[in-house]
Amino acid sequence: MQKLTDNEYGFDIKKDNPFLVFRLLQEYAKESVGEANIIDLSRGDPGYGFTPSREGREFLSFLVMLDAFFNTGDSRFLAKKDASYEEIHEEIKEFTNRTYSAQVAHKLLQNFDTFVQRLIEITGRDEMSILFEIFKYATVSGGTYHDPRGEELAREVIANTMTGVLKEPIKSHEVTFVSGANHAIANAFTVLGEDGLGFIKGGDTVAIGSPVYAPYNNILEERGLNVITFNIHHLTGELDPESIQKLKDHKDRIKLILAIDPNNPTGFGATGEQLKQIAEVAEKHDSVIVSDEVYRRFFPKKESIQDYARKRTIAIDALTKIERSAGLRFGFYILPDEANDYLTKKVLKDHIKDGRDLRAIMQFAKSPDSGILGAFQHVTFVPALSQYMGVAHTVLGEKELNEYIESVSGNMAAFRDGLELKHEGNMYYIIFDMNKVEGCTRSD
Repeated sequence: MQKLTDNEYGFDIKKDNPFLVFRLLQEYAKESVGEANIIDLSRGDPGYGFTPSREGREFLSFLVMLDAFFNTGDSRFLAKKDASYEEIHEEIKEFTNRTYSAQVAHKLLQNFDTFVQRLIEITGRDEMSILFEIFKYATVSGGTYHDPRGEELAREVIANTMTGVLKEPIKSHEVTFVSGANHAIANAFTVLGEDGLGFIKGGDTVAIGSPVYAPYNNILEERGLNVITFNIHHLTGELDPESIQKLKDHKDRIKLILAIDPNNPTGFGATGEQLKQIAEVAEKHDSVIVSDEVYRRFFPKKESIQDYARKRTIAIDALTKIERSAGLRFGFYILPDEANDYLTKKVLKDHIKDGRDLRAIMQFAKSPDSGILGAFQHVTFVPALSQYMGVAHTVLGEKELNEYIESVSGNMAAFRDGLELKHEGNMYYIIFDMNKVEGCTRSD
């Protein structure tokens, strides 16, 4: 059996990366009881035990079938550019009725009409434009290189979704897709770090909330950054006022503020007043803010740091959590025009010298080659299957989504009540001291 550290356990929690430890434990568990008998929470699968929305999955499979129907060896959807939507719709209806049972065909056609109508409302496009975007070049089946920023139709849907939860509208060109939120985090550090623009270097000061999603610690330590924290109370989610004041009074410039909001691992979302305090610190130090917001949609009507510091914020989000579809690898970051302009021309002006702007540099930095030259940026797209699965979830899965959020909330409440914890208002994650829970001891 593989070992990380040469001792009786094969690992050392003080020396070894916890994610490597989990991987080692997974192998031990498989050998011991078999994979089917393991509940493995170490992967961070959202809402473990839930499944992605059924409507979204069924509809994506239908789109793929239609793609195969329209784009075959001797025919292409592009050849139908002069056809009317009614003619195309009749072809879809005939194909569906002969391919599926009557009951399934009826439901798929009903969802197809709903899907197209919702996309018309969201994007302002007409029916043929929507079909063209989906089926051109067998796009939905991955028949072409996709736009590295994300397919335009998919970005319009995500921009519309985010506009519904932020104070200011989001435009589709302000959204860039990435392979999950982790890709976006790495992207931001590549751009701002020494292998990119050189804005943050070893010894520079960055601020981050504490406690924090563990990989951030590794990222900051490996870069030799001076880390100061604003502390989040594990029981209430309140910011420690003393730590906020220390940030404001810090003698060195705080170049970067990392906000994980809602917080992982406390499970609390910051209030508007708390976000305002962080924004004030950023204004004082003229900081860049990177805000990891992958759990925000679990909190209806929750505000974002984007609402208070829009001109300096790069916001990271993903569908993989809220759609309980970690395998989609469908993340995105939002860089509003105000932030692109301000960060390019003010905060990063001494580091961007070739006429490009931050948005273009961030797109290039998604590339697997090191740095910000983007030699392979044309292959950094999220696969269209993932994009359109996400679009189908978003457009057709609202009922299931609301049921999922309600279920997660119910599970959290039952957990709190069962252990008689005093936490209120947190979702998804929770931190508590078992030594202080009645009936539990360290050995439990």
